[in-house]
Amino acid sequence: MWTAEEKSYIWLDSFLIDPAFKNALVKEADGAANLVRHFARFEEVFAKKGKADEYAKMQKTLDGDRYFKELTALYEREGIACITRATDGYFSAWKEMPDAPCVVYVKGDVGLIKTRLFAVVGSRKIKDAYKKSGGEICEGLAEHFTILTGAAEGGDEVAARAALKKGKVVCVLAGGFHEAPKDGGDFLREAGEKGAVIAVCPHTMTVRNYSYERRNRLMAACVEGALILSAGERSGALTTAEYATKFDKPVFALPYPPNDATGVGCNRLIKKGAYLAENLIDITARFGINLEEKKSSVPLTAEEKQVYERLKESGESHLSVLSQALGVPVFKLAAILARLEVKGLVAKSGGNRYLAN
Repeated sequence: MWTAEEKSYIWLDSFLIDPAFKNALVKEADGAANLVRHFARFEEVFAKKGKADEYAKMQKTLDGDRYFKELTALYEREGIACITRATDGYFSAWKEMPDAPCVVYVKGDVGLIKTRLFAVVGSRKIKDAYKKSGGEICEGLAEHFTILTGAAEGGDEVAARAALKKGKVVCVLAGGFHEAPKDGGDFLREAGEKGAVIAVCPHTMTVRNYSYERRNRLMAACVEGALILSAGERSGALTTAEYATKFDKPVFALPYPPNDATGVGCNRLIKKGAYLAENLIDITARFGINLEEKKSSVPLTAEEKQVYERLKESGESHLSVLSQALGVPVFKLAAILARLEVKGLVAKSGGNRYLAN
């Protein structure tokens, strides 16, 4: 059952006016319910903003409760839950933000937005090797956090699909749910079924020039940290990292070879102070999560231990280089590495290259 305050926020947010203006109206009225009760008093405020036509349209919907019933019936048909600023579970980090959404629209597990959140984003262009290593990190992170990501192909999809193996992912749309098919692939459907998809805009709002930056800023505000899987020179993923830094959240980035266009943004972040993330432990150790103890409990043969320790020291290594360094034949080393992969201690990064998790 909706409270008067929640109903008023849902009504207000259904109109396509600036979110900062909506919040200013609520503040001046001392509450959303008061705004609805005394809406006639705000005609002049709308007129001064050049929104007289919008005021007239909104005023007309307050004649009876038909508009609200049709609005909530639409959300119910589409399986959308509404978390208003007056609802328990609304992101506390957003409450003081001038353009925070009046309502968060959720498809899927509403409870996930109350869990520990970690942002993982990446540009649309990401190479297979980084999809694999990044996905493995995300799957591991999802054991400790709910992964918060965007809704685009590429890095966002890698993060979402990996986290979905644990069922702990929240994808954030830049527009309303009406725009969702244009904003992502089929992984969004799965996220809505096993995790959650949220929109921070009214249902029919299209994506605008500022939508992605606002979405990325909101994401950065409510997470404990952020990981950038890939980022070109001007990737939007860098915006999430910049805002996370402003909010004093730790930022992590996968390292890329020099001159790799798909990772130049990641390397730049590391140069500016972001944490280099070659594996899951590089991230979890910053949050007091000791995975080394867990790894030490995995039984290893003398050969497996020798190979694993060598990879930890050298970082990513080619099979032939590792074979020469250890004096172990390639065919035998490949079998050892396969066993270490099964034990979750080693990952193949493509092209017969391996790295320690």
